[in-house]
Amino acid sequence: MKLSINFWKILAIGLLLAALLVLLPFFSKFNFSSFEGLFQNKSFSSTLTASVITALLTSILLVLFGFIGALLLLKISFFSFLGKNLGTLIIPVTLGNISIAFICKLLMGESAFFSFFAQGAAQYKFGFLILLQIYQFGLLFVYLFWMQLQNINTDKLNFAKANNFSFYQNLKDIYLPHLRNLLILLSSIGFVFSLYEESKIAYLFKVSQGTKSELITNWLTRNYQTALLVNPDYARTLIFNASSLVLVIAIAGLMALFLVIFFTIKKTTGSKLYPQHFHTQNVKKISSKKVSYAVAVLCVLIAVLPLILTALKISYSFNFSSLGFPLLMTILAAMAASITAIYFGVAARLGWKNTLSSFNQKSLPFFVLLFVLLLIPPIVILITGYKWMSIIGYSNETMIYIVWIIGHVLLTLPVLGSFVLFNHFRVSNNEIDYLQVYKLSKTETIRFSFLKRFKADYLLLFIIGYSFVWNEAVLNNLFSDYIPSFVSGMKMLITGRGADYEKAFGYLFISFVVAIASALIWRYIIEKAQKQINTEA
Repeated sequence: MKLSINFWKILAIGLLLAALLVLLPFFSKFNFSSFEGLFQNKSFSSTLTASVITALLTSILLVLFGFIGALLLLKISFFSFLGKNLGTLIIPVTLGNISIAFICKLLMGESAFFSFFAQGAAQYKFGFLILLQIYQFGLLFVYLFWMQLQNINTDKLNFAKANNFSFYQNLKDIYLPHLRNLLILLSSIGFVFSLYEESKIAYLFKVSQGTKSELITNWLTRNYQTALLVNPDYARTLIFNASSLVLVIAIAGLMALFLVIFFTIKKTTGSKLYPQHFHTQNVKKISSKKVSYAVAVLCVLIAVLPLILTALKISYSFNFSSLGFPLLMTILAAMAASITAIYFGVAARLGWKNTLSSFNQKSLPFFVLLFVLLLIPPIVILITGYKWMSIIGYSNETMIYIVWIIGHVLLTLPVLGSFVLFNHFRVSNNEIDYLQVYKLSKTETIRFSFLKRFKADYLLLFIIGYSFVWNEAVLNNLFSDYIPSFVSGMKMLITGRGADYEKAFGYLFISFVVAIASALIWRYIIEKAQKQINTEA
């Protein structure tokens, strides 16, 4: 039994060490002594402050939007017609940053509403960015929260109904405790992806230092390109020093977010006070089926209407011959990333079964360690990628493809690994003890306790992984000479003097197809699961 536990621990630690090894050039140059000078740089400090505040605000608004939206959808059952079609809410996040920016510019670029933000102060631009983040991630959060609410124990719901629980009692004693882990995970994801946002705000508003509309990724990229004119070594040192401070501040911000949400939920759910003015009659009005149906239809329309309007507005230039190879490589990278995340989630759950049985003070450091990898500024990955490629060499194309896939596996591991591990909390310690007592093989353990149970979750994992790889900018731009990616191709067609909207529409069409196909695949899985449940019944 001890040997088996050690195997799982070694596997999980090995995957994390592989990620750290890739970033060794950055960590070996970590320089705390440079922090004082960076704090005195007004341009850097003001940009970093604005980025962190925007990321924290966006994260909080995203989880509030998702949580409230999920509560309003409570009356929609998972296997109902509307419930199965709520999978369309994953479409915006699969579109990716650059596609959403392009859609926004096409539909709203000439409107007074957009001009109000574009011509206003930096705060207005950040506010518009938050709206786009809510569209891209908020609808996904609504769907994930709603799916989690569908898994509430039936006995708890029956007890609450029999005792005529008020809305506040349900919220405090059932919904919040059940969603606590997911609240913390999604708030962290919202923080990270908002902190290092670059494409949408840069394309829509032409950010600059003078208008104080830069986010930290824009600042790092601009200064790196300027420093390269002086000396590559100087440029690398400058950005590594700045990124070291960004990483430290980002970790502090993420930990503060973790703790605030965790202890707020703990204090709220631990309270024995129940306001008397919350009556059951009010609850029925708030959570009626009509309201849930109306909110469900509205969410679906918000997710798909921009695609329909854009499709009606644009003309296409179909020339996708160059995208066949990138599509294949993206599928391979997404498969590799998903498999790695699954094995990592299994290994961590079995290796530290007591620590990682739920999200609590014991497991918090583990997730912080995972998100440290995600908090590393993207430009650091770009620079370390150049460093490793100079060591490996560019002559062997097969090796370049392998490095590209490995890079995406490591980039997606924090998010996908966390997603898997949160799902694996549903495997109880008693079940793990049973497996160990009866000495099931590692293959049997993975198959019976994880693969069969979480098939639908793993498919959603693959869809999310595919979207990340397809829309990722750092590695795709780094290897664009060898793997002509969607992101690098799209950027060239919609920015600069060489912009060609007609060809860009063709790329955008591919993005639409991928997003819609993801939603259809997910709906098929839901229907298949429903048939299986009906057969077993």
